Amino acid sequence: MINKEVGILQVILEIRRVNFLIYFFIFLTTYNLTSQELSNSNTLHLYGDDYLEIEKTDNLDYEAVNKLIINNSSNVIIPKKFKKLINLKELIISNVEDFDIKKNLDVISSYSKLEAIEITNSGVVDVPNNFFKIDVKSVSFSKNKIKKLPRKIKCFKGSTLDLSYNNLSKESIEKLAKNNFIEELFLQNCMLNFFPTSTGKMKNLRLLDLSDNQIKKIKPFIKDFDALEFLILKSNPLNSNEIFHFSDNKKAVIVK
Repeated sequence: MINKEVGILQVILEIRRVNFLIYFFIFLTTYNLTSQELSNSNTLHLYGDDYLEIEKTDNLDYEAVNKLIINNSSNVIIPKKFKKLINLKELIISNVEDFDIKKNLDVISSYSKLEAIEITNSGVVDVPNNFFKIDVKSVSFSKNKIKKLPRKIKCFKGSTLDLSYNNLSKESIEKLAKNNFIEELFLQNCMLNFFPTSTGKMKNLRLLDLSDNQIKKIKPFIKDFDALEFLILKSNPLNSNEIFHFSDNKKAVIVK
């Protein structure tokens, strides 16, 4: 009798084990947890085509996400469903093949709490005019293929803008110099041989990074930036008489 009961119990336990494995397999298939992770820090990190898979499920707690990372993908179109990320504060897109901002602008501009946008090493060529109407504190377009900036760049109200490692045109740099809100501007390795005078603009610029360019003279434009504290000029072919230190108003030129 006891052996019979033990046998029945073993059968029941085996059935439960099999059921558990089946449910667990379904769980993994639905959520793809091996590559999609909503961590304790409320970060949703998507690799490859994960963003397509997650679009098929309604089981994500969208409101809990405050940081979205998409990388190592191609032809990314952020799903309309991602507009539900109403508490998103940081958007990072990196190593994405030929990312088209215009096709994704509707979703990106819907995030009212967004503070930082980072689209790097993603083959970006054009930045739509309306992009810089988005109210964020920081934008990075580092390591893309941008040559021309839209005229609305002068309306960008963020404090930090990183355009390093792009081949920016002279016209684009002149547009930048009309912005009166930027505090930190990074233009490292942008094939620049000049920086324009600010013509009374850029009153809040505190840090200007012009490293790894072809700038030979800085006196023509440096006098216009009243708030400037740091001018980084590493790896530029400066004339010897251009290397000097601002002792007044706590301004400094950094040349290394």
